[in-house]
Amino acid sequence: MVRSATLAGQKETPNVDAALAKPPSDYEVEVTGPDMTPFLSTNEDALKSDASLVLKHSKENVSPSNVTIQKDASGTKISYLLFSFPKSQSGAPVIDAKDRSVEFELTSGKSSIKSTFEISKMTDSQGVDP
Repeated sequence: MVRSATLAGQKETPNVDAALAKPPSDYEVEVTGPDMTPFLSTNEDALKSDASLVLKHSKENVSPSNVTIQKDASGTKISYLLFSFPKSQSGAPVIDAKDRSVEFELTSGKSSIKSTFEISKMTDSQGVDP
């Protein structure tokens, strides 16, 4: 993932600037860490049903439209999980202007992750990204 590599200081792709200039069509949440073994026994479909974005204002749960499990070169370890959430549903933005934060929730087996994202901090060169 280009955005992740850039944040880690690993700009390797010659077209990085062009890739970063194009805004993603979905909201993306990447889960990574030193020990990803709790997720080795699961698959994309299971993770899709185990994860959601919780909108604080409306209390609505939004399911991911796609989940990617990225493994290392050997194929034995998970490098990261990438959750994609739609930016709009039925023509309306998923994250409303009234939402000040959203929470990512993932419960898979005995592992549970919760992370809150403040909308005002989700900015790029075009400003806030809801």
